[in-house]
Parts: sequence; structure tokens; C-alpha cells
Amino acid sequence: MERLCEFLGVSRTDTIAVGDSMNDLEMLQAVETGVCMANGSPSLQKIADLICPPVTEDGLYRIFETLQLLL
Repeated sequence: MERLCEFLGVSRTDTIAVGDSMNDLEMLQAVETGVCMANGSPSLQKIADLICPPVTEDGLYRIFETLQLLL
């Protein structure tokens, strides 16, 4: 995440990551806003900044809407 931000010239404060299992832990820790899916790992949910509904309930769309990322 740090390399990608550096390459793109993006500040860490402008980053989010969405995950659902513990293999996403480092990614969520490396960004400003870490989001875990509601059907994701309970351990990951504990460290996430936000929890969004599962994909089957349009979770990504809904969290993008909440974070005002939709055009």
C-alpha cells in the first residue's frame, strides 16, 4: 500500500481498503479507513474502522455510498 501510494502520489489519508479475512489484516492496517465485510472474519471486524454489509447485500456499493465515493 505504501509503494502504491508513493507511485500514484496519493496521501495515506486518502486511502481505504475492504477485506473479509485475516489475510487482509496488513492491508487494512496500512490505510486510513479499513472496512471489513459483515460476513468476514470476526477477528478482522474487530480491527476494522467500519463494517459494511456482505457483497450479497450490495455491501461494497453501500460502503462507497457511506464514504461518498460514488459519482
